[in-house]
Amino acid sequence: MFDVGDADAILVELQQEGKHLVVVVDGGRKGDYVRHMQKPLQEALFRANKEAPDIVVLTHYDADHILGVTELVKEYGGKIGQLWAHSPPADFDKKQPLLEKLSTGRPANYAEFSTITDRSAASRYLHFEDLQQAAGVLLESLTQLRDLEKLFPKKITPVFAGDHYAGWPIKVIGPKREYYDRLFSRRSSTEGLLLTEAMNTPRMLRLTDDLDRIKALIEYKGSEDEVLSGCDKLDAVKDRSMSDTNLVSIIFSIKASKGTYLFTGDAGVPSLTGIDQSEIKDLYWLKVPHHGSERNLTCELIDHMKPKYADCSGGKDYLDQHVLDCIGNNPRSMQVRSTKAEGKLTMAIG
Repeated sequence: MFDVGDADAILVELQQEGKHLVVVVDGGRKGDYVRHMQKPLQEALFRANKEAPDIVVLTHYDADHILGVTELVKEYGGKIGQLWAHSPPADFDKKQPLLEKLSTGRPANYAEFSTITDRSAASRYLHFEDLQQAAGVLLESLTQLRDLEKLFPKKITPVFAGDHYAGWPIKVIGPKREYYDRLFSRRSSTEGLLLTEAMNTPRMLRLTDDLDRIKALIEYKGSEDEVLSGCDKLDAVKDRSMSDTNLVSIIFSIKASKGTYLFTGDAGVPSLTGIDQSEIKDLYWLKVPHHGSERNLTCELIDHMKPKYADCSGGKDYLDQHVLDCIGNNPRSMQVRSTKAEGKLTMAIG
């Protein structure tokens, strides 16, 4: 797991019966692939005697995951075995000009999006700048996904719960196809994504988090000198809303002799509770979802997963230390680490 701040870039090497498998999971932001992953990937391919990765997993198409993947695909192209990714909204090409106008900050275009902000009561806190920022993020990430479709000469593989990689203990356990369809194929349009993205800008996250904390402090009945544990703080979180893009992150596991290794992307609580719970019980290793954000896990989920080891690709904006503290408080926990504290992280799979 590479130290790319609030982003994901992971390299996985597997061996069995003299065979090798090289997997890339996300690529961070623009420049992260070249700075952090390019040389280690070349070395891994040399060890495996391969020309390119067997699988490149784009867990979802936010900019902090997709931009480095675009750089990787430019380098290896059709030599890549499979590229796992989901498609953008069907109306993106039609709505792209509107996103471009909004992202430039022309106030006259606000009217074109005014009906969007009526879809959520919480959206009354939105500023024009939130929509502008969200439009820029979507424009960047969705354009990159379109570029990936053009760059990759093979057919991109959209994977869902139950899919496997033949001959290897890699299993996709989320999202379920019906869950993905509910969020994207039938409901989510580019405009819907714009609203959920705007509701998850750093400013809006700070605002809603602050409101939650104030309410929790008002309602808390403990003694004045009592110190809340990490799990208590996590339990006090009221708002776990997330963008649909994060919620449909590809979740997959690798089964090894020591146990299950779980890769989560930026999956949220509905993503993790909506999959086969037997697949995520008593984990050996957990990739902490969404860079350690308190919105993506609950104490109940942690009690169920009980990872012995957990690693977090956290930076300045998302990592909530009480999440890592709560994970480390589970009775099976041996070690919880973050790239923010320790830099590049390595974990043996066996």
